[in-house]
Amino acid sequence: MREEFAKLKMSKKEITLEATGWAGAFLFLLAYLLISVKILDAESPIYHIINLIGSFFYAIGMFYKRAFAGVFLEVVWSIIAIASLSKIFFH
Repeated sequence: MREEFAKLKMSKKEITLEATGWAGAFLFLLAYLLISVKILDAESPIYHIINLIGSFFYAIGMFYKRAFAGVFLEVVWSIIAIASLSKIFFH
């Protein structure tokens, strides 16, 4: 059993990148929760900012894992969040 845990040993860089991806996933779930229980709505800048930060963090995690379909998804997600924020602030 000890040998199995030794195989899981990660460098500080790997831990940081993994944690960044998990933080992004947490932010997506938080945004979804806040909109689902009507604490925020789709016009809330906070909702879109949470999604933008979440997509950035998650994209870092996906890039680290070389999951380029996930990176693409998060780039598009970021563009949508930025477009929504610009609509809220500039229209």
